[in-house]
Amino acid sequence: MYQEYQKIRSWWIRIPILISSLFCIYICLQQILFSQSLTDSATTDIIVVVIILIIGIGIPAFVQLVRLETTIQEQNLNVKYWPFHLKPIKFAIIDIKKAEAITYNPIKDYGGWGIRYGIKGKAYTLNGNKGVLLTFNNTQKILIGSQNHKKLCASINEILGNMIQ
Repeated sequence: MYQEYQKIRSWWIRIPILISSLFCIYICLQQILFSQSLTDSATTDIIVVVIILIIGIGIPAFVQLVRLETTIQEQNLNVKYWPFHLKPIKFAIIDIKKAEAITYNPIKDYGGWGIRYGIKGKAYTLNGNKGVLLTFNNTQKILIGSQNHKKLCASINEILGNMIQ
């Protein structure tokens, strides 16, 4: 009924990672291709190359792979923050008291993006400042960040409306 897949789009994350990655790859190429050693020891050179490859390739690859998947299947809202969640976290829609599309302040309300705990409850966010605030029957509040927050909220409320009838 609903599915959304978000990836990191923030330039202020991507540009510093790109610059540091290019610098690391440059150092690695200098060391491997042109034998311009950074240290006096061959063992240390190998360690330096491994560390540089991890920083130069590993971190950008990790950032590229991070994603927030939000789906509604049957009577569940599923959230998967990959690679931190291997299986989706399932929220039974019947347990939701209220769903509202909101604009929020990620830093002030939740301390940033990611899987966060803040003054206003728990949040699963990746980009932007829009999402759906879920209030559960037990008064717990969870924010799901979304680039299509109105559509997600409408999908949840449609299922809630059908359950009440």
